[in-house]
Amino acid sequence: MTLRVNGSCRFRFPVPDYEAAFPWLDSPPKWRLGSSEAGSGVEDGVWHCPHEAYGDRDRCLFHLDPEERPPTDLANVSVRLVEAVEAANA
Repeated sequence: MTLRVNGSCRFRFPVPDYEAAFPWLDSPPKWRLGSSEAGSGVEDGVWHCPHEAYGDRDRCLFHLDPEERPPTDLANVSVRLVEAVEAANA
């Protein structure tokens, strides 16, 4: 099954076992990826990017390799990151 939270980006990231990866921490880090709860983007231990793929590519601007990104202001990753954070906090 393919999880689709919102977007069409095909980037995936295996969620680490935080206790094994960070044994020196007393509790799981607050920045960790969520569990398989609804809306977390995690399914079967893998996080799925919620952003839309860019153009005809299979990844969003955040996950494209730098040489694949077009050199325009619309593709400026730092600008898009700020926009995404602002939208999430609106």
